[in-house]
Amino acid sequence: MIAARIFPFLALFLLRGVCVTQVLSESLWTVARAMRSLGRKAEAAPQFAKAFRLLSKNDWLMAEEPKRLERLRTLAGNALETD
Repeated sequence: MIAARIFPFLALFLLRGVCVTQVLSESLWTVARAMRSLGRKAEAAPQFAKAFRLLSKNDWLMAEEPKRLERLRTLAGNALETD
């Protein structure tokens, strides 16, 4: 399971004082990209949607990385409406 490999790694970031929301959203994005690369697009879309919802609240990302957020929105697709 992908999450079992990622969460211990995330603990290191949290111990260093990195924003929990940032770590969580980046983790969701990473898991979603892994699922998508394995051909599991339907399972990946809700993860992209969750990551988009968290990251779109970040003012810096909204200003500096609009293309990245738009890509996330596209990958989330209908999951943004149903999740």
